[in-house]
Amino acid sequence: MDFFAIAFLIPASIRDAKSRQIPNWVSIGILVLAFTKAIVISGAWKHCLIGLALASVVMLPIYFLRRKNNTSLGGGDVKLIIALGAYLGSLMLMWVLFIAAVFGLIYVFMTKQKSVPFAPFLSAGYLMVMLLRIVIII
Repeated sequence: MDFFAIAFLIPASIRDAKSRQIPNWVSIGILVLAFTKAIVISGAWKHCLIGLALASVVMLPIYFLRRKNNTSLGGGDVKLIIALGAYLGSLMLMWVLFIAAVFGLIYVFMTKQKSVPFAPFLSAGYLMVMLLRIVIII
């Protein structure tokens, strides 16, 4: 079930790369997946709510600081990260964010751009974590 989110992340990445906007339906879709997963899998509510809360507590201050300084992540990135927090839970989200940040920093250093779309890096981080979970489980 964890791979269903990629159906939302790919269009978000393409749109973010082209226009620096992430449609709200992407974050809403991932939230619907998260709550569906929480209903279907026994005990998943705890991970869903903790991931949602942690992502909100971490990302919302960053967003409001961004609004003040006009730097950092945009609102679409923040909503996407919060939705992924609900979908993945806190531990998996931290790995996704770590990998996305590493990829993003490498891209920034290579291209010297000051502003980059973050959704493609979130998607790459998500895929890496999902693939690593499969490799580790097998």
